[in-house]
Amino acid sequence: MSHYVLICSIMSFYVLFSTIMLHYLWIVKKIKKMFRAKTRKEIANEFGINRKTLYRWLKNENVQLKNRLITPDEQSMIYKVFGFPESLVFKKN
Repeated sequence: MSHYVLICSIMSFYVLFSTIMLHYLWIVKKIKKMFRAKTRKEIANEFGINRKTLYRWLKNENVQLKNRLITPDEQSMIYKVFGFPESLVFKKN
């Protein structure tokens, strides 16, 4: 009987640990995705808008970006001006 209890306890711990690790890896993946250089299309998709609409938004707010991928610092500036996109909120897909 005591071996059965020990085995059940070990299995319960394993399931709990596996679940925690999966959540941790999911959060790390989200954070890495958030803080990398992105295209304008990716930024527009985060806001649920067309790339051309993003260009208009940036122009209306006088936000000037260089003609390359948008760096994490530039993304932070965009998020400060337009708010943080709902698509980047930490919720499971």
